[in-house]
Amino acid sequence: MYTRADIYFLSPWYILPPSLAVCWAGRTSSSRSQVPNAIKHAARDDHIRESPSVNSSRDSMDARSVAMFSGNRGTKQQSPVPGGLGIYRQRRRYAGYHLPSSDLPISTMKAIRYHGPEDVRLDDIPEPKVGPRQVKVKVAWCGICGSDLHVYHGTPLPGLVPTATEPHPNTGETLPVVLGHEFSGTIVELGPEVDTSKYAIGQNVAVEPLVTCMKPDCPACSSRDYRSQCQGAWALGMSGRGGGLSEYVVVDQHLAHILPPNTSLETGALIEPLAVAWRAVKRAHVKPGDKVLILGAGPIALFILHVIKLSEPSWIGVSGRRPLRCELAREHGASAVYDLTVPGTDVVSETLKTTQHGADIVIICAGSQETTDTAVKAVRAGGTILNVADWPALPAFDMNLMLMKEITLVNSLGYSNDHPPLLEAVAAGKFTNLDSLITSRVSLEDYVEKGINALHHDKDRQVKILIHP
Repeated sequence: MYTRADIYFLSPWYILPPSLAVCWAGRTSSSRSQVPNAIKHAARDDHIRESPSVNSSRDSMDARSVAMFSGNRGTKQQSPVPGGLGIYRQRRRYAGYHLPSSDLPISTMKAIRYHGPEDVRLDDIPEPKVGPRQVKVKVAWCGICGSDLHVYHGTPLPGLVPTATEPHPNTGETLPVVLGHEFSGTIVELGPEVDTSKYAIGQNVAVEPLVTCMKPDCPACSSRDYRSQCQGAWALGMSGRGGGLSEYVVVDQHLAHILPPNTSLETGALIEPLAVAWRAVKRAHVKPGDKVLILGAGPIALFILHVIKLSEPSWIGVSGRRPLRCELAREHGASAVYDLTVPGTDVVSETLKTTQHGADIVIICAGSQETTDTAVKAVRAGGTILNVADWPALPAFDMNLMLMKEITLVNSLGYSNDHPPLLEAVAAGKFTNLDSLITSRVSLEDYVEKGINALHHDKDRQVKILIHP
């Protein structure tokens, strides 16, 4: 039951005089239960806003509380209110988008948020509201990526994740942020300006998390091949404005890629890392008959193995340190697999013996000094080294040997307009048995213990772990 003071602060007091607001306390208890609804319909943009982002630490609050301000606006107190409202005074923005004044949201959802190194929490946060050209997606599955491990341990790639005090330059958000960038789901709502000739409620989609400015005068975006180099780029699930480790997310319509018929939502959650592999192979210019060596046998390496097979190379070698992953490489089409845990295994000599002159292309999927040295020695003269790994420490390349062998070094980061051709290949049935790379399926509540920790400490038994919000 609400007190007179509660009714005053919960009423649309910026419209009604205090005396009238306080008079509401004299109404029946059943009438008083309608107070939250009265707030909803009386809200005005320049007086109340929901927190500017589902991820902003300085504005987010417990979803079961309502923020109330005293008459002098100098103190803030909280009081539980049925319905889980969380409101602030000021202009209302939600996840970077303005909301209609009559749509003060009252629904909340569960989400995994990153608060700092080794500090992730299952939070109750406001459910996102769809923007004009956005779709709202009910998340089905979200994969854990190696980059998520780097974020969890406080070593993300520079510029991807904000801090508690330094906002991301392109989202304006500070920690905490919702995690998860490899995800699929089902469209449950369309913005009023969404292309309804293409999108419809009920469609299953894979979400592309790379958000760029898409301005015609942006060299990166206008090239279509280097969107990841856009100065306005940021990533869903890392930089702010939502992510796949939540029940719902809103995304710009062009980032929701419709899954082909008969493609499961589990496979849909693998499309993002598969797109990374697709671009890497494209950047390596693999040709029929090429001999390719992949250094590393983790998830990205195994996805690259799948994509490379489409180019019909004559030989594919894979090296790794985990028996399960080495066995999967063998099952998924590798010509030779080198288990580095076996004493005496020499990847360079075995590659040179098999290929005679060295591999045409060496792809580095695990960033270490060992893989760097192996790549330079195992590639043929005039060959290509492609790097798709991120590096915990800066490597030293033997530049004299690279000079003498005239080796080309290429890097591949993320993807750029690669999802459409990739999904055409998926629809054509060119990828099989991808789901066998999924080794665990866990809930949001088990994200740290059965997700992050399992992937970090149990690589002998884990490859791709999916989370179901």
